Amino acid sequence: MNASSGTIVIATTGNGVSIRNYRGVYRCYASNEYGTAISSKINLITESTPKWRKEHVRKFVKEAGESLVLRCNSPSSMASSMILWRTSKLSDLQVSDRVSQGLDGNLYFSNLLVEDSLEDYTCYASFTDTRTIIQKEPIALQVTTS
Repeated sequence: MNASSGTIVIATTGNGVSIRNYRGVYRCYASNEYGTAISSKINLITESTPKWRKEHVRKFVKEAGESLVLRCNSPSSMASSMILWRTSKLSDLQVSDRVSQGLDGNLYFSNLLVEDSLEDYTCYASFTDTRTIIQKEPIALQVTTS
């Protein structure tokens, strides 16, 4: 504990101590001759970086005019995440009246066009609390004309 601020610092880099050893509920107590002040409880939750489930990289071949759902299946985590769909050039996908991202993180196409063909639709999960971004394997989509 830092004596001047009361801040707890857990240094685990290179010393063989696992942060998991510090999981639990914490409170801060400050005392003097007038009494003791007690902070609210905090719950320290530790987990490793989320990982995608193993999947086979898929290539979709669809006809123009069909609908399609590209599933993100974000890894589960105690930290909240935000889902982003991008291409390998890291450009955001443009949503429209035909293409939208659902609250479940999946990408929905209501009416495929040939120009929707890409080799690298990529789902990213951004965990803001831990400042971590992880990406799924790219999904290829080829839209053909009938």
